Amino acid sequence: MATTTKIRPRALVRASGGPRYAVALAVDALGTGLLRPFLLLYGVLVLRLSAPVTGIAMTAGIVAGLVCMPVVGRWLDRGARSTVVAASMLVRVLGVALLLVTPAGHAWPFATAALFLGIGNQAWPAAHAALVATVSHGRERDAALAAGRALRNAGLGVGALIATLSLAGGATALRALAAVTGLAYLAAAALA
Repeated sequence: MATTTKIRPRALVRASGGPRYAVALAVDALGTGLLRPFLLLYGVLVLRLSAPVTGIAMTAGIVAGLVCMPVVGRWLDRGARSTVVAASMLVRVLGVALLLVTPAGHAWPFATAALFLGIGNQAWPAAHAALVATVSHGRERDAALAAGRALRNAGLGVGALIATLSLAGGATALRALAAVTGLAYLAAAALA
C-alpha cells in the first residue's frame, strides 16, 4: 500500500516562492485566461479588425513567444529567476498598453500588442518552473509545480468566463477590462 505525504498550504506557498509570488501566480493565471479569448474579442469588436487578421496576429504572437524561449532559457540559466518572472509580466503590461492606444482598424499595432502578450505568456511557465526549482526540492517542488499548473488551468477557465461576460458591456467594458488586466500585471510584476 502506497503512503502519501500531505503538504500543508503554508509549505506549498513557500515552495512556490512565497506569498507575494503566489499572488503574482494567481494574477498570471487569471490574466492568461482573460487574454486568450479576450484578445480575439478585442480585435474584432473594439478595433473592428476582421477575424482572419485578428487570428493571424494572435498566432504570430504565440509563435514569436516560442521563438523567444531559447533567450529566456539562457537568461534563466544565468541565474535570473524573479527577474524573468517580473519581465514576463512587464512585457504583457506593454502589450496591454498597446492595445489601449491602438486606433480602430489598425492591424499592425494590434499585431505588436499580440506579440508582446505572446512573449509574456510563453515566458511565464518556464520562469515559474525555474523559480520553484530554486526555492524548493523533492516533493515540495513537485507539489508546487502541480499547484501552479492547476491554478493556471483554473485561471484560464475563470478568465475566459469573465471575458465572455464582459461582452454584455460592449467595447467600453472590453477596454476597461484591458486596463484592469494591465494594472494587475503591473502589480504582479512589482510583487515578483
